[in-house]
Amino acid sequence: MFQVGWWENGHLRLRYHPWSRYGSFLKPLDDAQHLRVVTLEERPFVIVEPADPGTSSCIRDSVPCRLPINSSLVLDGAVPMKHCCKGFCIDVLKRLAKIVGFTYDLYLVTNGRHGKNIDGEWNGMVGEVRSLILVKVTTPKK
Repeated sequence: MFQVGWWENGHLRLRYHPWSRYGSFLKPLDDAQHLRVVTLEERPFVIVEPADPGTSSCIRDSVPCRLPINSSLVLDGAVPMKHCCKGFCIDVLKRLAKIVGFTYDLYLVTNGRHGKNIDGEWNGMVGEVRSLILVKVTTPKK
């Protein structure tokens, strides 16, 4: 049997330092900790559905997720319909945001694919993540 801790003088003593969600590295974050999260519909992990037509808000366990600006689902001059996302991955995202203390903007990938490397350029979700990383790395600090 592997011993991870023991009870001593009314306190639990652990052999190894626990990864505590109350540690200093998880203090409440400032507005700079707002993340852009890209996803695609893949049931049951991410399920996309229209917002409630009466209130234009997300209902039940869903959160707002927007379509990309250049989506083919937006017709000429039409206002894009609001969408909501739910599912296992969304539940994990919501829980992490609550525990760690970050906010996020969730959007759907342009082509609805995971990504493929074509002539050295990635598209899909991998391409979206790579472009965000490159923007952050190459953006000069003020």
